[in-house]
Amino acid sequence: MKLSERLKTDRYMTPDGRIVFTEGFLLKQGRCCGLGCLHCPYDPPHKAGNVNVAAKISALLECKKVGEHMKTTLKPIKPGLTDEALKSAEQHLGRALPDELRDLFLKADGAYVVPDWFVVEWPTPEGDLPELAQLATFYDISTLVKESRALAGRLPPGALVIGQDPGGSLLLMLTQGGDAGAIRFWRLAFDPYGEGDNVEGLGLVASSLEEMLASMEQEPTFE
Repeated sequence: MKLSERLKTDRYMTPDGRIVFTEGFLLKQGRCCGLGCLHCPYDPPHKAGNVNVAAKISALLECKKVGEHMKTTLKPIKPGLTDEALKSAEQHLGRALPDELRDLFLKADGAYVVPDWFVVEWPTPEGDLPELAQLATFYDISTLVKESRALAGRLPPGALVIGQDPGGSLLLMLTQGGDAGAIRFWRLAFDPYGEGDNVEGLGLVASSLEEMLASMEQEPTFE
């Protein structure tokens, strides 16, 4: 059972007949009981009296507040491109765009998205940590080509810069290897000397652009 489902119920039964209390039930208690519950939602877990909710739980609850089951709407910045304009851009880029991006640019040359929040999962030694992020814009084709070429030596091989958040961190689409089509979030830190060591890491957003847009209109599901 996924975490988002466990938050909606109080308990479930295991195949061997045991009753297990969920995070949803334990949150209703208001504090940790200290009895070693399997789904303790507090951080640190199993500390009697602790009221600090774990970051993963807080992220999911925040996402639900922002807008559960809202329909994703693309708001074009400029009209969609023609096939000829896309082919010209691909020549400047030096390679063909993935089909999902081509379809997006045929609809809009740059776009805002409403709702504009999405979830990034950051790898940590303790497991993936979800975080709520905001999409400022999907880039127009000229910005995509310019940024992708300028950062080619620092991005994963074949990655395209397709958008950014309000702080300038970048949304990428991978185009090579087993993760081709996947959307990643490249968080940038302060780099006053331009030394190129300002990359905190790549966070996972979705396995495809379609999946990302679909996730923006519904409650995220964290394992």
